[in-house]
Amino acid sequence: NSKVNFILILIFLFGFGIIARLADIQIVKHGYYKAMAQGQQKVFQSTKGERGRIFFTGGQILAANVKDRYVYLSPFEIKEKDQTAEALSHILGMEKDEILGRMDNPESLFEKIKTGLTDDQYNVLKEKQLPGVHLGEDIVREYPQQFMASHIVGFLGGEERGQYGIEGYYDDKLQGRESF
Repeated sequence: NSKVNFILILIFLFGFGIIARLADIQIVKHGYYKAMAQGQQKVFQSTKGERGRIFFTGGQILAANVKDRYVYLSPFEIKEKDQTAEALSHILGMEKDEILGRMDNPESLFEKIKTGLTDDQYNVLKEKQLPGVHLGEDIVREYPQQFMASHIVGFLGGEERGQYGIEGYYDDKLQGRESF
């Protein structure tokens, strides 16, 4: 009988130890483990370095990279659609109905509404911090001389690959290096 009682006490202590440990993990150290889980869920994405510039013999730039700022929406994050659309309409100079139309897709995570933002527009949007409205930057290829020697310079295709001319021939040398 004493052996059975001893085994029952051991099982009870073991069970109590497990419950105490679970309470410690789930209640006391909740924040720590939540941060650890979120850290594991981060996706690391590679970034590509800036594409090289192309110069004419006299030093004129034929092809260069410029920053293009844009604004996009995450419709499911926007609670007050009418007020957000009104504010964006005023800042961006767009029709309110057009912006509301872009907000109608609640399943969309990314609705780009305008590219080529001016510094003033970018700064005002950054200050306002409207819920569901986000800012981004892209590097785009610009050809300052426009059509001058365009048949020699070439252009970039959809996947940032050089097409024709210098852009195509020296594509491997002009491409930026990939890093994480």
